Amino acid sequence: MYYDVGALVAMQEGCPVLLQSEVGVHQCDPLGPALFALTIHPSLVNLQNIYPEIQALAYLDDVFLVGAPTDVINAFNCLSVCLQELGLNIRHDKCDLYCPDLNISIPDCPVPVKFDGIAILGLPIGTANFVSSYCSSFADSGNCLCDQLVALNDVQSASLLLRYCHVPRLNHLATTVCPSLLSETTEIHDLQTRSVFFNLLSYDHLSDSVWWQASLPIRLGGFGLSSVKSVSPCAFLASWVQALVCLLIRFPNLKSFIDSFLASPSEFPTGIVLSSLIPAASKLSDYLPENNKLQKKLSSELAESLLSNVLKASVSMRDAARFCSLTSKGAGAWISAVPSSACFTIDSCVYRSLGVEAEVRFAGLLIRMVKIM
Repeated sequence: MYYDVGALVAMQEGCPVLLQSEVGVHQCDPLGPALFALTIHPSLVNLQNIYPEIQALAYLDDVFLVGAPTDVINAFNCLSVCLQELGLNIRHDKCDLYCPDLNISIPDCPVPVKFDGIAILGLPIGTANFVSSYCSSFADSGNCLCDQLVALNDVQSASLLLRYCHVPRLNHLATTVCPSLLSETTEIHDLQTRSVFFNLLSYDHLSDSVWWQASLPIRLGGFGLSSVKSVSPCAFLASWVQALVCLLIRFPNLKSFIDSFLASPSEFPTGIVLSSLIPAASKLSDYLPENNKLQKKLSSELAESLLSNVLKASVSMRDAARFCSLTSKGAGAWISAVPSSACFTIDSCVYRSLGVEAEVRFAGLLIRMVKIM
């Protein structure tokens, strides 16, 4: 594949231009990231040997140097020279030096210095204000997508895009940012989801009970528009547990700190009490067996609790029974149907009919729709 010069096509002023790829990996090559990492790895190892007082970490072309400011700056300058020998030039305007201590003297630095926080692999690290502000700006960027979904003249496609493209936008933040700092962002995100859903049904307002049902998983009779505000504590706790094993391998001294943390459990906003998951008398050694399904377990329990609230809010036993029938296998398959052909396409007017009498008979209309399909 790399034996000959590769041909690349780029667009310039609306016209295709042929480029000769002679250096580096080919764009879209699935082996490209691995080959790039292998190429710069010797330089990083050499840097770590020269500057043992700093910690060199990297994820592909995102390189992080951790240590005292003077040591980091010296290591950065050395790395710049090493990478130039490989034909790689560092963009200084895309680099930052993050120093959380305002009292530390910063020598002449070739990159901008930040004291409040920094984004690492799309995640905010820094003060509470910095993290909250970063997350809020991320949520605000979803307004454009929501406006486009509302304007889309295809309710079925818009509903699918809402569930598969908009709802998961905060998943990365939910697994890595403390729920208390992400709370305002998730609330805005959920309001965006709710607004688009109601607009697609051509409804000015739907009750909370109807929205609760829409946020349930499809297997439980909902639309799968999960509330990120509700599930973010589950995601954060599950990812935290998964990270413990890797952290302790790299930093064994954390064991005593984590043991003391587990001995003082706190309550998460969703009502899930950490002490019910981690007995106060437990030690880290009792708690760390790998559990790849912890988030699924916590989210399922949360959904079951929400389902119970929806059933309690039903105006009659008949509506409750109709709703329960929606949890049958395949009852909600039409919601996930992709309009790839005429037989899988649902007319927008029919789709919007779900909003008729939704305040009282939402569940009944859903099961009626299944019968039509």
